[in-house]
Amino acid sequence: MQLALFLVLFTYGGHRLDVKLGTRPLFVLLGAALGLGAGMYNLLKALKEIDRYLKKEEAPKEERRKWL
Repeated sequence: MQLALFLVLFTYGGHRLDVKLGTRPLFVLLGAALGLGAGMYNLLKALKEIDRYLKKEEAPKEERRKWL
């Protein structure tokens, strides 16, 4: 959910800058790339936190999933 939110917000911001500055695809592409990067960073951070929690619980190895 957050990945999509970051992607949409950054792309929309890039679109608004393109309309204001007259640089058609430049800031849309830049905003989409930054939004995707920020969303992926947030996703990986959450997965690492889940993995840390599962390690603390000491679940059996066959049941514990390795996310990263």
